[in-house]
Amino acid sequence: MANLPETPIYDAGVYQKETTDIALGGPDGKANEGARNLANRTAYLKQQVDVLVATKAPLASPPLTGNPTAPTQALGDVSTKIATDEFVQKTVGGVLSKSVAGGSNVTLTAVEAGHGILQFTGILTGNVAVIVPVSPTRSWVVKNDTTGAFALTIKTPAGTGVVVLPGTSITLWCDGTNVYSTMLPLGYNQTNQNMLASRAPSTTYTNSTGGPIGVHIRASSSATSSWLVVTLTTTAGAVITYSSASESAVNFSTSVGLIVLHGETYSAAMVSGVTTLAEWNELR
Repeated sequence: MANLPETPIYDAGVYQKETTDIALGGPDGKANEGARNLANRTAYLKQQVDVLVATKAPLASPPLTGNPTAPTQALGDVSTKIATDEFVQKTVGGVLSKSVAGGSNVTLTAVEAGHGILQFTGILTGNVAVIVPVSPTRSWVVKNDTTGAFALTIKTPAGTGVVVLPGTSITLWCDGTNVYSTMLPLGYNQTNQNMLASRAPSTTYTNSTGGPIGVHIRASSSATSSWLVVTLTTTAGAVITYSSASESAVNFSTSVGLIVLHGETYSAAMVSGVTTLAEWNELR
């Protein structure tokens, strides 16, 4: 007994034996024609499956070639889904132009906040806060094209934020709690403030304004040959000291001025004797 020869082709049909057929066996016999059709189809399908198995992509990190595509997820998605070029480009450079006209706060959806550039328009009739989601932590370029003599603040639901002046564009970022500016210039929406009543010698303070501040301190000592030292600690942990000239007499005042970036800490004291603060002004 021998097996039927198989040819890997997909036969158009499976032969049906007729009542008038002669029961002739062998490779080409009518008695085996239907079985031969099925055998050919099976061989063809196995050949195709073998090719698919040999060329399939592995489940772990497949080295795809060509231009594979995937569905683009909604902006603001923070899952482990695949991020397409479209998703990335809109997240980085997609523009949301939104009217915030009126005097009521406006809450952005995750999709709206997923754009890289936020442009706000409309006539303000009162101070308006634009509320952004706390997740994911990210940055935006924010452009204030509103009109009206009122403030536009970008903030989180329960945290602090940054006022964006009319006609300006600034870069903001959210750390999951508050909104800060990454590039606010010194003097942007700031005023010189007398902080003397809330400051004390040898006490550490933190700049949490979201931008740089200017600090000017004048103090004197009960000792001679003393000088004022302001100690600044950067966010990277580096310690920098700013020193004034040495005073020549008791209670002779001397001063130091410096710029403190967001997140940095600073303190001031005379190197000897009892420190008396005469001035402590901050541009903030």
